[in-house]
Amino acid sequence: MRVPLGLQMVPTNFLGVEWHNEHGHLSYLLGRTDLDGWWYFYLVALAVKTPLPLLLAGVGGLALLAMRGWRDRDIYQMAPAVCFLSILVFCCLYSHINIGVRHVLIAYPLLAIGAGARLAAPGSIGTRPWRAAQLRC
Repeated sequence: MRVPLGLQMVPTNFLGVEWHNEHGHLSYLLGRTDLDGWWYFYLVALAVKTPLPLLLAGVGGLALLAMRGWRDRDIYQMAPAVCFLSILVFCCLYSHINIGVRHVLIAYPLLAIGAGARLAAPGSIGTRPWRAAQLRC
């Protein structure tokens, strides 16, 4: 049985990314250029390139989910926050290829989950008009 070429190339592609990470890539951040990158690059990139409502509601919601999960001992509530932090920590500590947010794109769905949890929480800004509409009916 023949293995598809794309599947055959997976190990080579991993080695190529590892080589690229080892030798660096000329990157730019806050008026400076460097071949090795900065450990805080992805934090700055996400802070600058993410819409402010998504960033604030997402981080707040992930914190809310983490606290609820810790309190209830529910790993499923804690999972989005743990995944978000794991991705950021891994990218910040390991990656020297600082050329955009494409390496941490998975953070955006996790932020959206957090934002949804925050806006659906009792007493949040997102639930007040809904409650007012229910009371009027």
